[in-house]
Amino acid sequence: LAARANAVANGLSNVAFVCADARDHLEQARNVDMIILDPPKLAAQADHASRARRYYRHIIGAAMRALRRPGMLMLFSCSAALGAAHLRDIVRDTAAEEQCAVRILKELHAGPDHPTLPAFPEGDYLAGLLLAVVAF
Repeated sequence: LAARANAVANGLSNVAFVCADARDHLEQARNVDMIILDPPKLAAQADHASRARRYYRHIIGAAMRALRRPGMLMLFSCSAALGAAHLRDIVRDTAAEEQCAVRILKELHAGPDHPTLPAFPEGDYLAGLLLAVVAF
């Protein structure tokens, strides 16, 4: 509801909002201009990281196939065991697999209301990437 109101307030009329399981919806979607992937915490512990990486590769690959070229993909992780460096690696590998080129336009981190303490680097777990996905 808030997203629709925000779109209207910004003069955007051709916006579709979908609330669905990303795995199911992205397999069917095509010619989408922008996709935002913000899954829940997938790797609360280090031993969950490999499963989380597989899930991210699956949904990122499906999103890349769904995007019109060029398209925008925003990707987020709130898992301490899967930070920004891991996301970059997953995006790189998935883009190669999907035969597309990806540009990282911006790396996103927690806002100033969520500071990271030098003595607790694990607190820097919020990560995001704004990507341009283009054809090879």
